[in-house]
Amino acid sequence: MKKWQIISIVATCVVLFGGGFWIGRISAPEVQPTDAASDSTQQTFYATIAENNGTYLLVDGLEINDINSRGQFTVPLSEETTFEWRGETISPEVLEPGDTVSITHDGNIGETYPAQLFGVIRIQLLDDKT
Repeated sequence: MKKWQIISIVATCVVLFGGGFWIGRISAPEVQPTDAASDSTQQTFYATIAENNGTYLLVDGLEINDINSRGQFTVPLSEETTFEWRGETISPEVLEPGDTVSITHDGNIGETYPAQLFGVIRIQLLDDKT
């Protein structure tokens, strides 16, 4: 085989593979970010209510939580928060000291004592009462 034939074959392969790669990049759909990525910062922990004064809860994180969720927290009672018991909406006034709850928040925590939760998404009453 002559030198110009080898160069011709190599050049053809480069053009075909390179062109295919380029065309594939142009025709491939662009990946859009999903809301699942924003949910990755949500955190849920379990706590016992120490106080409910009508505007916030003072809660004590349980020992089964990650070490960062075992202290005391103030949890605002806002209209944006969903309050549930067994999948049904409840009023925040139902929550009493001694009740066990799960708290889902956006991951923003004020580093005070007690720690302040911001962006509380859901509070679920876990006790077997309403």
